[in-house]
Amino acid sequence: MIYKLMHFIGRFCYIFRIFKIKQNKIYFVSNDGTKYACNSRALFEWMYANHKDEFEFYYSMNNRKVAKKQLPKGVKHHRYMSLLDLYHLHTSRYVVNNFRFFPFFMKRKGQVYIQIWHGGPIAYKKIERDAPNLPDFYKRMAENDNKLFDMLAVGSSQCSELFAKCFNAEGKIVMTGNPRCDVVINGTNNDKIRKELGISEDDFVVLYAPTFRKKEPLEKCFLDNETLYETIKKITNKNVKILYRFHPNLARKTAKLNFGDRVQNVTSYEDMQDIISISDILITDFSTCMFDMMIAGKQSIIYARNSQQYLSEERGVYLSYKEFPCPIAYTFEELQQVILDVNKNKENYKKKVKEFLDGLGCIEDGHACERCYDALMSFDVNKQKK
Repeated sequence: MIYKLMHFIGRFCYIFRIFKIKQNKIYFVSNDGTKYACNSRALFEWMYANHKDEFEFYYSMNNRKVAKKQLPKGVKHHRYMSLLDLYHLHTSRYVVNNFRFFPFFMKRKGQVYIQIWHGGPIAYKKIERDAPNLPDFYKRMAENDNKLFDMLAVGSSQCSELFAKCFNAEGKIVMTGNPRCDVVINGTNNDKIRKELGISEDDFVVLYAPTFRKKEPLEKCFLDNETLYETIKKITNKNVKILYRFHPNLARKTAKLNFGDRVQNVTSYEDMQDIISISDILITDFSTCMFDMMIAGKQSIIYARNSQQYLSEERGVYLSYKEFPCPIAYTFEELQQVILDVNKNKENYKKKVKEFLDGLGCIEDGHACERCYDALMSFDVNKQKK
């Protein structure tokens, strides 16, 4: 019922066809306008830095304060799916999105829409058509979006095969890599990120990023921070910083958490890729950010506590975490030992990571933005279906 109503209202967007498509205008949106992050942000910043004078840039964003802080002066922005936002969406030749469009988008002949999904270089958790218990509204919205995009960007052969099926995207896959992976590989903004977070270049940064669990209290995710700190101190001569990054679904719930001087809650920080860029070690259970750490050449550790409950009851997966090149700990005591062995196993870890990524056909090399740009510029609109 909701979908039908939104689709009906969306038909009024045909009115924007009275305005010409601007051949040099490009529309960006991240996470339904709620974030300035992920693949959309990375591609925008690269294009603005390298092709500033060639385009009229527009970024859909709900938070004016974030827009004022993050967007270059002169880049227009409005609330996602507002009247002005819909005008810019329907008059831009190029459209970039990392989520699904609501059925208000009535794509026009001549517009080029690239879908740069918010997943990472490797598909781990089941998504879209493969995911269980998706709401009917979302399924219909996703199927509509599948028909709209001209290209779906991926970063590995594994994703190419899976996405073609679960996005119904045969013939639309482009092997460009994920723009957000360029951020962690190249680390061009690291000094700025450290300054914003009050972290020195001489700090040794450990990122703890537990995945979202519907059936478990938040407190179960907390670590023994004091013991963790003392353990990490044994493997580095640097000052140790521990960063907690909870899933975005828990941003409000964790906003007021304070773990003390040695531990910083960075859940509300806008972009996870920035946090990964300045981190030396990642501890996670089943978050796909482990793959971003791998392609950046950094250490990931899997803390697979209560793994059976999560994998059997909450989320289906494409791969077994036991196949990953990361060391695995099932208890906090085992986690301590894994950390103590990190330096000893460093070279073997790098070798296993390379074999793992190569085996899945990962192409991430820090040049995904360039390839996405080339794909957009070379797309033949005459091949679009009417």
